[in-house]
Amino acid sequence: MQEVTKAEVTMYDVLGQRVRTLYEGRPPREEGRRLTVETRDLPSGVYVVRLRAGGRMQTRRLTVVQ
Repeated sequence: MQEVTKAEVTMYDVLGQRVRTLYEGRPPREEGRRLTVETRDLPSGVYVVRLRAGGRMQTRRLTVVQ
């Protein structure tokens, strides 16, 4: 049986400053694909959401319009 990898999902603003950590831990396999980002308290703008897990990293751009 393969061990579940620790994952970290963080959100950054366009200046590269960390806005918040969205998730940190070892997700159960069945939960490992979906994350809801609450944006009500964020100003409009472009953000970067970064996932790090298992020695790999993925980034996605998120645009918030209030």
